[in-house]
Amino acid sequence: MIRVAVISAVVLLLVACSSSAPDLAGTWKSERTTLTISQQSNSYKIVAENPKGILGGNYTSEFRDGKLGLKGPIAPLCGDMKYVVETGKLYFCGEEFTRTTK
Repeated sequence: MIRVAVISAVVLLLVACSSSAPDLAGTWKSERTTLTISQQSNSYKIVAENPKGILGGNYTSEFRDGKLGLKGPIAPLCGDMKYVVETGKLYFCGEEFTRTTK
């Protein structure tokens, strides 16, 4: 009986703490970089175009704990991308991104 209660509590805690992946698919722009994001469930593919900088390349990610943990060219330096629901903006490696198309 105690075991069932503990398992139920753990499941409820996991459900309460997990958040669904936001719809980030589309084109996002900052001053220097354009991101094209495609999404399938909570997995993302991100193509970054940054002709005069170091952010360019292809990235993959999953949404966890309010951010995208990136795998790709600059991931060792800037390992995550944060989405702020209140402003609807993405933040990555010191740049602020605004969605231009969906």
